Amino acid sequence: MEENTAPEGRWGEKLHWLENVFWYHYKWYYFAAVFLAVFVIASVVSLLTRVNWDWTVRYVHAGASDPAAVSALKKQFTALCTDESGNGRVQVRVLESCDVGDPGRRDILGLLLDSENIIYVLDGESFALYDSLGYFPVSVPMEGGLIACVHSADVTPFTIEEYGGYGYTQEQIDESNAWMAEQHELKVQTAEGIIRKLN
Repeated sequence: MEENTAPEGRWGEKLHWLENVFWYHYKWYYFAAVFLAVFVIASVVSLLTRVNWDWTVRYVHAGASDPAAVSALKKQFTALCTDESGNGRVQVRVLESCDVGDPGRRDILGLLLDSENIIYVLDGESFALYDSLGYFPVSVPMEGGLIACVHSADVTPFTIEEYGGYGYTQEQIDESNAWMAEQHELKVQTAEGIIRKLN
């Protein structure tokens, strides 16, 4: 006959049940429930805190990073820009690219090839270099020797090689490409109107 080794008393019985019944039989269910709860909470927090930026302003200059200038530009462009996402708020981010190396060399070609980058604020030397290459047909001078510019890179079109396997026809892909180009052109025109308000 086995001897009963369970602790006596109310807390002793609960502790015995927790260690010998719950943990032995249900620990994997417990771990799965905790994992699922953490995943759901993280997803909800990510969804609620995600920012859908209406505009991105690329601030390009020589020298060290300048957080005060970034903050001032963000405030200035937030007052001028439009609500592209339709959420009732204008959300603008200013991304800074500074060149602390050779002042005669500016390398922002990677930014210029991305069709999402439309509005730029450049220092005089960067502007002179890239304007001479034909990148900024629309520009407006700003305070502090900065120049606000608009650049329109081509939108990367969809191809039948990429999306044919998903059941899309060439006609559908052409329609999507035409729609994307039209929307991009409208955004470029809006950007030109925004920087003209800086005068």
